[in-house]
Amino acid sequence: MKKIKGIDLTAEELEIINSHRVIEFEAKRMLDPKTNPKDAEDYFYLIGTDGVIKGFMRLGKEQFRYQGVDFDMWCFSTLIAIEKKKGYGREMLAELKKFSMENGVSIVGFCLADLKEYYLKNGLGVLGPEENKYYYIDGDGKEVPNKYTP
Repeated sequence: MKKIKGIDLTAEELEIINSHRVIEFEAKRMLDPKTNPKDAEDYFYLIGTDGVIKGFMRLGKEQFRYQGVDFDMWCFSTLIAIEKKKGYGREMLAELKKFSMENGVSIVGFCLADLKEYYLKNGLGVLGPEENKYYYIDGDGKEVPNKYTP
C-alpha cells in the first residue's frame, strides 16, 4: 500500500482516481492538486499489484461544526475498490484503523446508506439519524448537513 500526498500523485494516478470517482459517486468536481490546496495536502492511499491500482482512499482534515463550535477532525472519503470482493477495501480500512491508533485520533467518514453494513462488518461505527447532528463546513464557510447516512 502506498501513502502519498495529493500533490505527489502522478497524472496517471490522478486520472484513475478521478475516473473511478465519477463511476462510483457521479463526482462532478475533479481532484486537482495543482490548483486546489486541499487536494494537494490530503493523503491518498493506493493499493494494487504489479503497479496496477486496485483501490484507493483519501484521508485529510476537515472542518466541522457541532452545537456552534468549529473543530477540525480527520476524515476519510472516496474509499473505492476498483476490483470488488478481493479484500482491497478491508485492507485500506485496516490502514485507516492503524493510522487512528498510532496517532491517537478519531476519524470520521462519509458513506452512502447502502454501504453502512459494509463498514459495520469491518468494525467501524456508523451514526444513525438520531446521533448524526454535525455539519460539514464547505470552502465558503457554510454549514452543510451530513446527507450520506440516513
